[in-house]
Amino acid sequence: MLTVKDKVEQFKRDCKSNDYYTKAIMDLNERIEEYDVILTGISSPTGNTGPKCENARNPYASIKLEPMLKQEALIKERDEYIRRINEVNAKLMKIVDPVDRQMVIDTLILKQHYSIVLSRYRYNDYSALRKHINSVIKKIV
Repeated sequence: MLTVKDKVEQFKRDCKSNDYYTKAIMDLNERIEEYDVILTGISSPTGNTGPKCENARNPYASIKLEPMLKQEALIKERDEYIRRINEVNAKLMKIVDPVDRQMVIDTLILKQHYSIVLSRYRYNDYSALRKHINSVIKKIV
């Protein structure tokens, strides 16, 4: 059984993973484009003067089916990362106070140093800031 504390900690982990998800989406987009090139094919500019080796891969694999299946798997993985980012953003939009929302974004998503966040939001102690952030997250989770 999940407690409220577990849900708060999971939301914090999701916020901290937001940067990883963004980088993974960019990487997956590049790999999907590579499979687009493989599926459309590249023709040699010199004509038919020998074997083509631009798209060298397993000669016994299906020419179109294998890259299409791999591309579909990459698209599903990318969509999963996008869904996770959207879930975090949707929960962040539930925070009514814009100062509290920005505080959560600065500490968890942007990962700013605690001294900068403490001075910006006029807190004396990092533990007080953490407690306030936890109370804000409890309201939305």
